[in-house]
Amino acid sequence: MFNRSRKQITFGKFFYFLFFLFVFLFEVRGIGKIGMGKLWEKRKNERKKRYKEFYLRKMKKIKNDKIKKKRKRQLEKLKKKDQKEKMKRRKK
Repeated sequence: MFNRSRKQITFGKFFYFLFFLFVFLFEVRGIGKIGMGKLWEKRKNERKKRYKEFYLRKMKKIKNDKIKKKRKRQLEKLKKKDQKEKMKRRKK
């Protein structure tokens, strides 16, 4: 009746084949969080490191800007003082 030499591919077998194929892809390529393991951790740490560097640079820039503004204000105050002194000298 039936030819026993050929194996029938059932839906279940096909499903398992696809499942293992995806698991293999996840493990080897590191596509998703499931099987990424070390690769995912590595990427996460790199992202953290990059953000930390960016944040530190940003904070440093803000700090430098504040220092620059402070110096600028001090210079302006000195200039105003000098101008006042010059005016006083002229009046005498």
